[in-house]
Amino acid sequence: NLTMRRQWRICRKYSEYPVKAMTSGGPNGASEVALSYMYKQAYTNSTYGYGMAIGVMVFLFSFGLSALVNAVTKRKPLEF
Repeated sequence: NLTMRRQWRICRKYSEYPVKAMTSGGPNGASEVALSYMYKQAYTNSTYGYGMAIGVMVFLFSFGLSALVNAVTKRKPLEF
């Protein structure tokens, strides 16, 4: 649980805020990250279904990436 909280904190810190503060998406959204794009589509443009689809794709990508890392590293399960 501690690791998940730490990872979530790192993701929040490094995903959207520096990009938003420095470039606000850049010219024509060139440096916009997926989550800020999802938020903009869902709540600014009122295309909630499209925003939800982006969220699902981000989740599937994250899940696949974590499964790949887990398979490549072949870590031993922790026992308490």
